[in-house]
Amino acid sequence: MRHSRQPESRAGSHRRPVAKRLRCCRSGSTRSATLRAVLTALLFCCGAACAASRSGPSASPSPGKVKIVVFPFELEDSSAAGSMGSAPDAAPYLTRATEEARRALLQSGRYTLIDPAGADLGAEAGRGLRNCNGCEAAIARKLGADQSLIGVILRPEMVEYGAKIWITDARDGRILSTSALRLSLGGPESWVSGVRLLMPRLTAPARPSAGTKQP
Repeated sequence: MRHSRQPESRAGSHRRPVAKRLRCCRSGSTRSATLRAVLTALLFCCGAACAASRSGPSASPSPGKVKIVVFPFELEDSSAAGSMGSAPDAAPYLTRATEEARRALLQSGRYTLIDPAGADLGAEAGRGLRNCNGCEAAIARKLGADQSLIGVILRPEMVEYGAKIWITDARDGRILSTSALRLSLGGPESWVSGVRLLMPRLTAPARPSAGTKQP
């Protein structure tokens, strides 16, 4: 009888460690699953926080920067072809000149651009802001801007051009800075180069001028 009980006791002794190991494996896998869930949640939260930090600055103007609205550049065409209405379409070149001015302002790090799309130009839409005797200040103020920029391309001849740009204080209409380019040889494709030459003079810290009239 004693010989027949020993195998049973050994078998029973083998079953108990196996059961313990199974319980340990199950509890270990449960802890691993819980740990994975926690890590996944942490990674998700970190990703959301990073996305929010990236989108934050573009959603609102940066503090300390000047809010400026750059109105579309205008053309003052006194060439023979312009007076007869036979000059080539200059709109694409004016757009490129406007974008160059906006790029230079952003690159300076001192400005936040205000979209002029919602501007109510009223009667000035036809004759241009360059002829409205400072009305751009009130328009810029309604858009929430601190300053406004107006650029004008001068074309006395089809192969000559000049440019003038000025920045106005939206609160009182003072001319803060102005820059002009004398007549140079070149067609519309040269206008961007002219604007590129003028903008560094305007993006330096502004010094208020004595006058309030447009240049």
